[in-house]
Amino acid sequence: MLAVIHIARNQTDEALQALRTAITEDPGYGEQFGPLFRAILEERNLERAKVEMNKLKAQGIDLYPLMQSLVEAYLKTSPETPPSEGETTMIKQENHYWKDMQRFMSEDSASAPMEGGILFTGSSTTRLWDLKKFFPDLPVLNRGFGGSAFSDVILFADEIVGPHNPDTIVLYSGDNDIAHGKSAEQTASDCMAAVDRLRIRAPQSRIIVLGTKPSESRWNLYPVMEHSNALIAEQVKSRENMVFLDLAHLLLGKDGRPLPECFLEDKLHMNEEGYRRWSEALKPLL
Repeated sequence: MLAVIHIARNQTDEALQALRTAITEDPGYGEQFGPLFRAILEERNLERAKVEMNKLKAQGIDLYPLMQSLVEAYLKTSPETPPSEGETTMIKQENHYWKDMQRFMSEDSASAPMEGGILFTGSSTTRLWDLKKFFPDLPVLNRGFGGSAFSDVILFADEIVGPHNPDTIVLYSGDNDIAHGKSAEQTASDCMAAVDRLRIRAPQSRIIVLGTKPSESRWNLYPVMEHSNALIAEQVKSRENMVFLDLAHLLLGKDGRPLPECFLEDKLHMNEEGYRRWSEALKPLL
């Protein structure tokens, strides 16, 4: 609550300090409310803040009456101050995916950096992809972390790429972005921001962005995903050394619906047949 008071007073530094104190005293508070306050105070992203408020509302915590007008006013009037290196480190270490990043760093310290090769990153669609099975003759590295969104790739680009110098980066996300309430426009914007962030780490790499896939469990969201895919495809046209590849048609039947034989029982994640189809379509580009 103290952080909210400081936001109302347009006191960014004090609000950040109140947030740090609350997280230190109660890690559960940080887990529940940290993403919202970081969206406001560090990302300075109103749409992202609304996504986090929607998540809390689904848990029975409706902050809209208290926070919406307050946050909108704060973001319009407060000066933008990017987080310091120390603050960025804190943001990363408090993030749900920090354990995945620690695993990546541990793997990197145990082997020589990859010169050339293909680095895959993104959400669980990437993480569950048995790359060595489907691309046995290619040097591949899986840097997928389940449940993630494009914004997480932006945050952790340094840890994802690490010391490696890949010829190609394959990026997949979008599922969770849209499932968590992001619009097609915001998802596409986040995708291109993730590409830009990866490009800083790997300036010579070709980047292949895979279109967000259809699935029965999120079929009601697929029109938004299609719109996002179209926006990304259009933006990629003006980028050098970059490809957009939409493989949705490989997972759809004659009736236009997702094929059960391509998905696990959860009707969200692909099974071996789904990955086989995607791998065969992607292989010529690799």
